[in-house]
Amino acid sequence: MKFGPDVGQLAKGGSDPVKVVKDFLPLIRHVHLKDWNGGSHWAEYCPLGQGKVDLPAVLDLLEQSQDMKIIMVELDPSAKAPLTPIETARVSKILVRDLFIANLAFTAGIERQRTDTHHAIFSGGAARAASIDRDAQNVGI
Repeated sequence: MKFGPDVGQLAKGGSDPVKVVKDFLPLIRHVHLKDWNGGSHWAEYCPLGQGKVDLPAVLDLLEQSQDMKIIMVELDPSAKAPLTPIETARVSKILVRDLFIANLAFTAGIERQRTDTHHAIFSGGAARAASIDRDAQNVGI
Protein backbone atom coordinates (compact mmCIF):
# COMPACT_ATOMS: atom_id res chain seq x y z
CA MET A 1 0.00 0.00 0.00
CA LYS A 2 1.25 3.51 -0.86
CA PHE A 3 0.20 6.94 0.45
CA GLY A 4 -0.19 10.33 -1.28
CA PRO A 5 -1.03 12.94 1.38
CA ASP A 6 -2.22 16.49 0.72
CA VAL A 7 -0.37 18.47 3.38
CA GLY A 8 -2.70 21.47 3.11
CA GLN A 9 -5.79 19.32 3.66
CA LEU A 10 -4.09 17.64 6.59
CA ALA A 11 -3.50 21.06 8.21
CA LYS A 12 -7.04 22.24 7.42
CA GLY A 13 -8.41 19.09 9.06
CA GLY A 14 -6.41 19.70 12.25
CA SER A 15 -3.55 17.23 11.72
CA ASP A 16 0.15 18.03 11.85
CA PRO A 17 1.35 17.51 8.25
CA VAL A 18 4.99 17.16 9.33
CA LYS A 19 4.12 14.38 11.78
CA VAL A 20 1.96 12.57 9.21
CA VAL A 21 4.69 12.76 6.55
CA LYS A 22 7.32 11.60 9.06
CA ASP A 23 5.17 8.72 10.32
CA PHE A 24 4.23 7.50 6.83
CA LEU A 25 7.39 8.43 4.88
CA PRO A 26 8.18 4.84 3.83
CA LEU A 27 4.76 4.62 2.12
CA ILE A 28 4.74 8.04 0.42
CA ARG A 29 5.31 8.15 -3.34
CA HIS A 30 3.26 11.25 -4.22
CA VAL A 31 2.50 14.45 -2.28
CA HIS A 32 0.08 17.28 -2.90
CA LEU A 33 2.07 20.27 -1.68
CA LYS A 34 -0.49 22.84 -0.60
CA ASP A 35 -0.50 25.54 2.08
CA TRP A 36 -3.44 26.53 4.27
CA ASN A 37 -4.19 29.75 6.14
CA GLY A 38 -7.94 29.58 6.80
CA GLY A 39 -8.47 32.69 4.66
CA SER A 40 -11.39 33.68 2.49
CA HIS A 41 -9.93 32.66 -0.88
CA TRP A 42 -8.91 29.39 -2.50
CA ALA A 43 -11.13 27.28 -0.18
CA GLU A 44 -9.05 28.55 2.78
CA TYR A 45 -5.77 27.51 1.10
CA CYS A 46 -3.09 29.96 -0.08
CA PRO A 47 0.04 30.18 -2.23
CA LEU A 48 2.96 28.23 -0.78
CA GLY A 49 4.74 29.99 2.05
CA GLN A 50 1.78 32.18 3.00
CA GLY A 51 0.08 29.72 5.32
CA LYS A 52 0.53 27.57 8.38
CA VAL A 53 2.05 24.40 6.89
CA ASP A 54 5.72 23.95 7.79
CA LEU A 55 6.74 23.43 4.18
CA PRO A 56 10.52 23.43 4.82
CA ALA A 57 10.08 20.58 7.31
CA VAL A 58 7.82 18.63 4.92
CA LEU A 59 10.28 19.04 2.03
CA ASP A 60 13.23 18.11 4.26
CA LEU A 61 11.49 14.84 5.13
CA LEU A 62 10.63 14.13 1.50
CA GLU A 63 14.26 14.71 0.51
CA GLN A 64 15.17 11.78 2.79
CA SER A 65 12.96 9.35 0.90
CA GLN A 66 14.57 7.10 -1.67
CA ASP A 67 11.14 6.24 -3.10
CA MET A 68 9.55 9.68 -3.46
CA LYS A 69 8.27 10.07 -7.02
CA ILE A 70 6.08 13.18 -7.44
CA ILE A 71 5.50 16.43 -5.59
CA MET A 72 2.50 18.23 -7.06
CA VAL A 73 1.97 21.88 -6.14
CA GLU A 74 -1.68 22.86 -6.23
CA LEU A 75 -4.10 25.59 -5.19
CA ASP A 76 -7.89 25.42 -5.39
CA PRO A 77 -9.64 27.89 -7.70
CA SER A 78 -11.26 30.95 -6.16
CA ALA A 79 -13.59 33.68 -7.39
CA LYS A 80 -12.16 37.20 -7.00
CA ALA A 81 -8.81 35.86 -5.76
CA PRO A 82 -6.17 38.50 -4.95
CA LEU A 83 -3.69 36.83 -7.34
CA THR A 84 -4.13 35.30 -10.77
CA PRO A 85 -3.43 31.59 -11.24
CA ILE A 86 -0.11 32.37 -12.97
CA GLU A 87 0.91 34.70 -10.09
CA THR A 88 0.17 32.01 -7.50
CA ALA A 89 2.17 29.50 -9.56
CA ARG A 90 5.13 31.91 -9.62
CA VAL A 91 4.95 32.46 -5.84
CA SER A 92 4.93 28.70 -5.26
CA LYS A 93 7.74 28.07 -7.78
CA ILE A 94 10.00 30.61 -6.10
CA LEU A 95 9.36 29.18 -2.63
CA VAL A 96 10.01 25.57 -3.64
CA ARG A 97 13.13 26.47 -5.65
CA ASP A 98 14.49 28.67 -2.85
CA LEU A 99 13.87 25.97 -0.23
CA PHE A 100 15.90 23.48 -2.30
CA ILE A 101 18.68 26.06 -2.81
CA ALA A 102 18.70 26.99 0.90
CA ASN A 103 18.95 23.31 1.78
CA LEU A 104 21.89 22.94 -0.59
CA ALA A 105 23.68 25.97 0.91
CA PHE A 106 23.13 24.67 4.43
CA THR A 107 24.41 21.24 3.49
CA ALA A 108 27.47 22.63 1.72
CA GLY A 109 28.27 25.14 4.45
CA ILE A 110 28.22 23.05 7.61
CA GLU A 111 28.24 19.40 6.63
CA ARG A 112 31.31 19.05 4.44
CA GLN A 113 32.32 15.75 6.05
CA ARG A 114 29.36 13.76 4.76
CA THR A 115 29.60 10.32 3.18
CA ASP A 116 29.46 9.70 -0.57
CA THR A 117 25.81 8.66 -0.21
CA HIS A 118 24.94 12.03 1.28
CA HIS A 119 26.88 13.82 -1.46
CA ALA A 120 24.62 12.05 -3.96
CA ILE A 121 21.59 13.45 -2.10
CA PHE A 122 23.23 16.90 -2.23
CA SER A 123 23.76 16.58 -5.97
CA GLY A 124 20.21 15.34 -6.42
CA GLY A 125 18.94 18.43 -4.61
CA ALA A 126 20.88 20.70 -6.98
CA ALA A 127 19.45 18.85 -9.95
CA ARG A 128 15.95 19.23 -8.53
CA ALA A 129 16.39 22.98 -8.02
CA ALA A 130 17.48 23.36 -11.65
CA SER A 131 14.64 21.09 -12.77
CA ILE A 132 12.09 23.30 -11.01
CA ASP A 133 13.23 26.28 -13.08
CA ARG A 134 13.28 24.25 -16.32
CA ASP A 135 9.81 22.79 -15.75
CA ALA A 136 8.38 26.17 -14.82
CA GLN A 137 9.78 27.75 -17.99
CA ASN A 138 8.15 25.01 -20.06
CA VAL A 139 4.72 26.08 -18.80
CA GLY A 140 5.41 29.81 -18.81
CA ILE A 141 5.92 30.42 -15.10
